[in-house]
Amino acid sequence: MGRGEELAGVAALLREGRLVTLTGPGGTGKTRMAVETAARHPADSCFADLSGLAAGADLPQVVLSALGLRGSGLLGAHEGPAPLERLTSALAQRELLLVLDNCEQLIADAARLATDLLAACPGLSVLATSREALAITGERLFPVPALPEPAAVALFAERATAVRPDFELRRDAEAVAEICRRLDGLPLAIELAAARLRMLSPRQVADRLDDRFRLLTGGSRTAQPRQQTLRAVVDWSWELLPEAERGVLRRASVFSGGWTLDAAEAVCCTEADDVVELLGALVDKSLVGMEPDGDGEVRYRLLQTVRAYAGEKLAESGEEERTRQAHLRWFTGLAAEAGPLLRGADQLYWLRRLSADHDNFHAALGSAGPREALRLIGELSGYWLLRGLRFEGGPYARAALRSLPPEPVPGLEEEYAICVILGVQTPGGREALAEHYAVAEALMGRLRMSPCRLPAVLLLWAPITGAPADLDDIDLASAEQWLADPWYRGLMHIGNGFRAEYVLADMAVAEREFLAATAEFGALGDRWGRLMAAGELAVLSYRRGDAAASEQYSASALQLAHELGATEDIADQLYARAERRISSGELDAAVADCEESEALFRRVGAVDNVGRPRLLLATVARLRGDLRSARELCAGLLEAEAPGWFGGDWQRISVLLELSRISMAEGDPVAARGYLREALPVGVDIRNRPALAAAAEVVAELLRVEGQPERAEELSGVAGVLRGEGGSVEAAAQVLTEAAQEQGGGC
Repeated sequence: MGRGEELAGVAALLREGRLVTLTGPGGTGKTRMAVETAARHPADSCFADLSGLAAGADLPQVVLSALGLRGSGLLGAHEGPAPLERLTSALAQRELLLVLDNCEQLIADAARLATDLLAACPGLSVLATSREALAITGERLFPVPALPEPAAVALFAERATAVRPDFELRRDAEAVAEICRRLDGLPLAIELAAARLRMLSPRQVADRLDDRFRLLTGGSRTAQPRQQTLRAVVDWSWELLPEAERGVLRRASVFSGGWTLDAAEAVCCTEADDVVELLGALVDKSLVGMEPDGDGEVRYRLLQTVRAYAGEKLAESGEEERTRQAHLRWFTGLAAEAGPLLRGADQLYWLRRLSADHDNFHAALGSAGPREALRLIGELSGYWLLRGLRFEGGPYARAALRSLPPEPVPGLEEEYAICVILGVQTPGGREALAEHYAVAEALMGRLRMSPCRLPAVLLLWAPITGAPADLDDIDLASAEQWLADPWYRGLMHIGNGFRAEYVLADMAVAEREFLAATAEFGALGDRWGRLMAAGELAVLSYRRGDAAASEQYSASALQLAHELGATEDIADQLYARAERRISSGELDAAVADCEESEALFRRVGAVDNVGRPRLLLATVARLRGDLRSARELCAGLLEAEAPGWFGGDWQRISVLLELSRISMAEGDPVAARGYLREALPVGVDIRNRPALAAAAEVVAELLRVEGQPERAEELSGVAGVLRGEGGSVEAAAQVLTEAAQEQGGGC
């Protein structure tokens, strides 16, 4: 109300510069003005609420979450980049207005983040809201003024009518105008005052406000006016509450980002409390906000000022530790309840529900001791995996492990292994947790042979170790355990499929296993399992010459990835489709897929996966005769090696093979032979038979160039064996590596 002129002024500043900060005391309407400005802005916009943060290190992750930059990919690299690196990569080439709301409690960290992002992302503009300036170069300030009296009166009347339908402004116009003036036209204070009409008249409200402001303005002149005004309003509101409502309000301050009615019952109330009545009373008094969650339920929130005030009262009450432990127990229990339900027909609902409490899980981890943290991290691991947040628990896991000896925790063996897996993937984690990792490696040798209570322990371990080579080692009793649970039956089919495809080169068995997995996961309603299977069936169908079936499976995988909101999986599927399109000669379509895949990988900050579509672009450039561009792309990929088995080791081999082909196209078989020797040394990991088959084709090409047609035919046969056309794959792999290491006829 009454903000048209101010909105025009903010828009003008954003046209002149890339950083605008809305300043002013709490309650002036900075957030509302920022939201409206973003809605009117010509470019895309994103709103990041920083009010729930307690540590500046979490700022980049909060912005990533606000941008929706998540994904999940089972076959991705096992060491992800830091949140700030991911965020910078995601925004580097985007035109975006980023709203950073409520910067004041982390002002220095917010200033550093804004500086780093603006320096690295030329298309980015930042609109910040804060009670003080960020104080960095290039910042334009826009002090948000109080509401003019007509708008303030209209706001009061609207809120007053909501709590007292018989309110008529004309009867109390003088008192209302006085209230608005005394409250400095601050929207939050006006709304809190209007809420009191449930029990007081406007004149009584005006008289009481006068007393409170006179008391507080008699204090230090160096104190900020906003602190005086808002504290007076909240103090006064607090004093009007009965003790039971005060208890609920102060305990609610431990929530971060909102809560449900069930959570309030568990955390905020004693046995004698009626949570519905008490929470409803606080909603009526505008001390607690309420909003639908989209699933027919309601979530509650505290305004930042009220939450801070209630937090002080909680600390004074002596209840803080007990309340935080209740909060930890509730959210650990919620994560445990959701775990198995994330693997069924209600998967999407539970993903939304856990996402809504994302900040609460972080707050709970901040209150947890080492064993409690292990348990909560374990319970959250499935959610993090599906949402592409698998590394989010790394810092918490590492902190917990620092307080524990390097040995499995009795009763929490799986949780311990998960924490080690996550912890070693933090910067410097492998070295810092070397003893824990050695213990976890031995522990996983046992855990991976039978179904686990927390399936994510197996899925998080897989990208570290690669395709399974020893499933035959599972004994009969363990196999019966796998087969007894339908979800684990599906997972066992997935594992068997990958083993058949990558290790045994038996494509018929692989296809049969992935089809069986599709049936199992389909019966359960698990989209993740169907996505994994559909992606591989698209590959296998294409290899056996059924392009139509391949396209159907590919479309299904993409649809499932969209339903899960897994941007990284969408990028994975586009990359895989681009590979097939290159093989079919559809180069323009392949380039389109590669460019979209690369953009999506960058969008989610998955810089370790960006190299995959870029390598395909190098292949297209070579096929089109642009050898210079192809070589430049490959050189860049070698400089930016990604870690991991699937995305790191084998990507490097693939880049070297492409460089060998580029060298052949340039007429330089000596250089081509050098790249082959580097790519395929004696003892190379042979668990990726499709990639080895592609390598054999490159060796065959070089042998033809070197004038060795008979050897070339032999290597073509090796490629066929490695593609599953019959023969000993171990012998074929040995022939391949020996041929790659030969001096060559052209040397």
